[in-house]
Amino acid sequence: MQDDYRLAGHTCCMHGLNEVWGIAPIKLEHYRQFMDRAPEAVRWKLLNVRYLVTWRGSLVSREGTAVDGELVYQEGEGQAVIYVYRLAGEMPRAFVVRDVRQATSSDGVYRILGEPGFDPWRTAVVQTSLSFDPAPDAADTVTVTRYTPTEITLDVSAGTPGLLVLGEITYPGWRAEVDGQPVSIVEADGVLRAVPVEAGHFTVHFRYQPTSLYVGMAVSIVTLLVCCAGAALF
Repeated sequence: MQDDYRLAGHTCCMHGLNEVWGIAPIKLEHYRQFMDRAPEAVRWKLLNVRYLVTWRGSLVSREGTAVDGELVYQEGEGQAVIYVYRLAGEMPRAFVVRDVRQATSSDGVYRILGEPGFDPWRTAVVQTSLSFDPAPDAADTVTVTRYTPTEITLDVSAGTPGLLVLGEITYPGWRAEVDGQPVSIVEADGVLRAVPVEAGHFTVHFRYQPTSLYVGMAVSIVTLLVCCAGAALF
């Protein structure tokens, strides 16, 4: 969901809701750019925003684009008014695309995202070389089977090879596997995790395993052994 500063602080966190602005005042630079530069209607789709809590009297993006949805709740008036809209559509957390366009810079990424009629559920923008055969009628299903802060597992059936895009931001330490085999994570649309998949049925697993964790564990173990050795000597 997206809260346009209508709710009390940490309300979404208290109720277990994902909110696109987060609760920390410090933002990752590439995410801040995404929030500032990606068209709002496109951003809602990519971040699977289902509800908008806002002051807006009609469901219109900040760029002035009318968005399909319905008003489901309203309270207050004047500067204290709160409108809650439910956006139309499924708003999937993960999906497969075949139309992959390459940009040479972040400016290029946002230029493409801002093109009239751009559909993020059909097209992804990357800064690496990737291509897939068009398959407008491909039968794909993607189901989230596990979701925690450090692990996300997807059950994926792809009709043809494509790029699996997950509505979660890239960050150092995240790793991906397809049927247990490590694969490289591609950054899509300026901020999202994505991995190429072949045609067929797969289990795709994202896990947060930062190298710093293992370095810290190794240092702790060595320190413990040194302390034990020192205690034994004296």
